Amino acid sequence: MNINIYLIKRCEMRPSVENPMRDELAAHFESVRSRTPRWASDYNIAIRLQRTCPLSIAIADVVVYLVQNPTDSVFARFGVAAHPSGHGGRTCYTIPGRLRASEVYVRSEFGSLLAKVVFHEVLHNKTGWGNSRLHGHHHGGVSAASIRHDTVVSDEDLDLMGTHVGAAHPQWTGGCSP
Repeated sequence: MNINIYLIKRCEMRPSVENPMRDELAAHFESVRSRTPRWASDYNIAIRLQRTCPLSIAIADVVVYLVQNPTDSVFARFGVAAHPSGHGGRTCYTIPGRLRASEVYVRSEFGSLLAKVVFHEVLHNKTGWGNSRLHGHHHGGVSAASIRHDTVVSDEDLDLMGTHVGAAHPQWTGGCSP
């Protein structure tokens, strides 16, 4: 099974941020794959950084919108209030039609930190766990409520993603339209 992590750029990103983010995120997912022998040969994960939403997505794919800051949220069209400024992203489970999507606030962050925040939001998206459950699961890794530059993707984070990465959750692609 091929799983695509679609990173939809809704803002400008410098190559010095964009490329390290994509590369580190790919490395995190390769670590998940190598730690999870039961599906390593069955799953291929691709990071797709693009400006437009795909015309169609597979049931196990994930959509993450990269927006400049919380006031640019793609979820505002559903009446979802802007997220507090201290947060790096959010995942919405209540999109009409039982669809899911995630967004990450780019601001002027470094690519390494963005990769960790994207991984965190994909954990929310794939597990379906809200803040209290996911953040309570952490062991010092990126599933914690607060992620910093020196936060590492822990073995527990990798194992959790390995358990849920193949989960099928329909994604919302309506955030690509202006």
